[in-house]
Formats: sequence, structure tokens, C-alpha cells
Amino acid sequence: MQKFKTKITTREIGFNMQDTLTELTKYYETINFQKLDVAFKSFNPSDIADLEKSDKIKTVIGQGPYIRYICPVHAREPFNNKVLRQALAAAVNRPDFIKKVFLGQNAPLYSQVPMGMWTHTDNFKEVYGDGNIEKAQELLASQGYTEDNPLEFDLWYTPAH
Repeated sequence: MQKFKTKITTREIGFNMQDTLTELTKYYETINFQKLDVAFKSFNPSDIADLEKSDKIKTVIGQGPYIRYICPVHAREPFNNKVLRQALAAAVNRPDFIKKVFLGQNAPLYSQVPMGMWTHTDNFKEVYGDGNIEKAQELLASQGYTEDNPLEFDLWYTPAH
């Protein structure tokens, strides 16, 4: 555990919960941003980029337990087939996702365990790589999928997460 040598001098601690950065910004603009010491959880990448541009706010970004991942439903076709889940894992280009979706603000995850936790390993990277289309095609072909018979599935996501 890291210990800090700076003594806490505040006599007052207040909590204010806001659902979005827009609500947080509106609230603190009315009472002056100087009273905001910590904003925590996950913001949208564009919101983080906007906060970093402000000369009134110092942004400090650290590692946390929040992860984003593709989670196929194992109980239903086609992903009740382990080989097809492996093909999906091989096809995903994690650095490209990070660059395009998270504006380069995150690091690729190669495990179901968040980075920084003692059980984290990069075993997906070692086994599947990134955007390893050849391996994905090989795995798909082993299950009868080809260009003439492609694997088709729905990909759902939550836009508010």
C-alpha cells in the first residue's frame, strides 16, 4: 500500500453524484470548478479529451478495474462452439479498437482479468495475437466456414456503457 506524506488539511468533504460528465460540468460551473477535487469512474473518451484541454482542470488518469470486452453467449449457437470463440479472439485487433473507439486512451486487454490485478496475464496475446486473420480463417475452416459459407452472427453493444 502506498502511503502519502502530505497531511490532509481540509475540514470539509462533500460528495455529489452525477450520471454524466455534462451534468457534472453544469453543476460545477455554477459553483466554480475549484471545489472539484476528484471525478471517478469511466468517462467517454471524447469527454476525457475535452477535460485534458482545460487549463482549469488537471487530469490524472490511472489504472482501474474497469474493462471492456466482447462476451459471446456460450449457451447459444454459434458461440457454444469453443473453436468459433477462439476464431473471434484471434480476429479481434485490440490496438485498432483502442485507437478508434477509445481514442488511444486505454491499453489492449488480453485477459478477462484487468491489468494491475495480481492474477492478470496476457495469455490471449500469446495464443491468438492481434488481428490474426490467418489463424481465425484456419479455425473457421476447421468448422466448415469459408468465403462461400461465412460465419454470421449479431454483435450487440450498449452505447451508454
